Amino acid sequence: MKKIIFTISLAFFLSVPLFAETYWIDNDSGGKSELTSCKGEIPLNGSNACYYKSVSYDGATVKAGDTVYFREGTYNITESGINPTNSGTSKESMIIFSSYQDENVTFYGVRDISGYASAGIKLRGNSYIKITKIDFINVKYGFTIHGGGYNEISYCNFEHRNAWNDVIITGTAKNNIDNYYHSSSVLYDPENDLSKYANRRIINLTDKSVMYSIDTVTTTTASAKEGTSRELLGGTNNYWSYGDKYQITWNNSYDPAPCDIGGASTNNWIHHNTMQGPGGFQNGQDGVPVFQIGSDLGGAEYNNNNTVEYNHIFRGGHHTAGINKGLYNVIKHNYFTNHSWFDDSAWGGGCTEQGLCGYRVVSSGVDEPAYGGYGLWEGNRIAHGAAYGGPHLINDSSASGGGVSLGTPNNIYRYNEHVHNALYGLRLGSSVSSASNNNRVYNNTFYKNGYGADDDPRATNDEFKTGLIFYRSGTEGNIIKNNLFYDHYAQTNKPNNSTYTPAIRLSSEADLDNNTIENNYLNSTSGYISSPTKILELSNPLFEDDRLPAEDADYIEAMEVVEAWPNVVPNLSLKKNSPAINKGTFLTRAVGAGADSTILTVEDSRYFQDGSWGSDLANLHPDVISIGTVTNIVTIQAIDYDKNIITLESPISWNENDPIWLKKNSDGKAVLFSDAPDMGANETWLPPTISRKNSINEGD
Repeated sequence: MKKIIFTISLAFFLSVPLFAETYWIDNDSGGKSELTSCKGEIPLNGSNACYYKSVSYDGATVKAGDTVYFREGTYNITESGINPTNSGTSKESMIIFSSYQDENVTFYGVRDISGYASAGIKLRGNSYIKITKIDFINVKYGFTIHGGGYNEISYCNFEHRNAWNDVIITGTAKNNIDNYYHSSSVLYDPENDLSKYANRRIINLTDKSVMYSIDTVTTTTASAKEGTSRELLGGTNNYWSYGDKYQITWNNSYDPAPCDIGGASTNNWIHHNTMQGPGGFQNGQDGVPVFQIGSDLGGAEYNNNNTVEYNHIFRGGHHTAGINKGLYNVIKHNYFTNHSWFDDSAWGGGCTEQGLCGYRVVSSGVDEPAYGGYGLWEGNRIAHGAAYGGPHLINDSSASGGGVSLGTPNNIYRYNEHVHNALYGLRLGSSVSSASNNNRVYNNTFYKNGYGADDDPRATNDEFKTGLIFYRSGTEGNIIKNNLFYDHYAQTNKPNNSTYTPAIRLSSEADLDNNTIENNYLNSTSGYISSPTKILELSNPLFEDDRLPAEDADYIEAMEVVEAWPNVVPNLSLKKNSPAINKGTFLTRAVGAGADSTILTVEDSRYFQDGSWGSDLANLHPDVISIGTVTNIVTIQAIDYDKNIITLESPISWNENDPIWLKKNSDGKAVLFSDAPDMGANETWLPPTISRKNSINEGD
């Protein structure tokens, strides 16, 4: 048999256990049952592996530095798939759970007798745990990190179960026996003790309506007749009649999300995963997000310095991802989508002609400004937020899919693409927060937002069908610069309102005295308010490929691209003859001159980050800036945002009022190649003799 050979270098001799073990798990019932007997040699046909159903590998046996390999196959789970007891001790001494080489390993959630679905990964206070290359299918929770730090989840696939199918009991309404509770919203069925199903979801299959937080009638006493009733919603009649068939299912929990970081969890690294589908919308609260960092309401919870990158997160309820309570989190190179996917045809059928609903894409909100913000949002695509959102299942309220609601302060928001969302591409502010202050929003691309809700008769708020909107009072101190806006619905259409909406719109509570909007690629109205006449576009910016996905199959294909959109339409890179090339301006200016100095005072330091944000497990480069000229380059070492002082890694000289640009981003990749930046998220790679591929590889 082939041996696993460990080579321990002197460099981490003290941090890696001398006797780190490799364990093997198999789903073959012929395997061994004690984990201590399943280590060392690579198992052959399960002969030297442990049978998963018989082993508690999450106990004290597995310790810092150990690796647990799962052999190919499907492992059925009813509670937790990976739930370690111990923690690793350092980056070099993590506990690792992984599939072996390229073998396909699936953890499949099987509903237990109580109807509660399983959790793929549960980390409660654990640190330095790595889980990689495993599929978690039909689970209620993909992963939960609560109170832990320095954990890594990578190259996994999380597909969540449909809670509407988790039927606990079925029955028949007896509501009009002896004319008792005829046509009532209170269910009467004395054959079942319905009181024990409070806070579950009850579905009137006959009426196609739904009730939450069940109030029930099980007797004919006077007190029962006076009980409080709950409203049936989304159906034809919205009341119970004799003979109506019903079923009771589990609710989706809004918090924690199916994939969740909470409980003051820090320095976790979530990368190269797919996360999808928590099970549809919920009447009354729209459904649950797929992924979330911290809740948007409640007390302080500092889930700080987490890095979430190169994930595809899609098919959510109210939204697909929530970035809420926590500071200095890094959200980069993710592909967030929420196109029409939920099949409503069996229920209200009030969505598209095909019975499909979608909703919002990303939400970021806190009820106290100090609880969130200081995030780096870089290089994400936020796309295809769809019309016919969750509330359409219950009433006539307007609800459709916007791109990002940014309701936290002091974020660096740059080089993101906002594509084909039914409402706005970006909204500063959210329904739970007015803390969207002091954000630096620059070099983002907004293309074809506001389309999709135009065919939704209940999405009546035309002013939201645009590129960027300031929302609610107290939204101030934001700077919007060097962004590219093109082809937004409300500029030339107004089916419900009496006015047209510019690509950037200030709400009635926000104004230009408190925010700065300058040098963006758009044609706006005076003061960035609504206009009685159509708002014409600037010249076509000439994207490389401006096509949208033609049909649902194209969206599905895109979902399989973990590193997101380079291989899917639209391609929003600029053609060489684009009028948006070299039309950007500098970000800030030097205050005072410097001669061979490392202390740079600037007018505004909030455009930049020093490499200290995000998880210590991930590789985040500090920003590289150009001062005075594009070739006068230096790396940032530290930033004092209160004093606007940047400490540089090496001495350099500059003049007073010298312009300052971003030269290299947090990947260490160049984003400036000529005397001025381009508009939008995609810098044209110049000079022509330097190919894009070589530039990316070399980091020039």
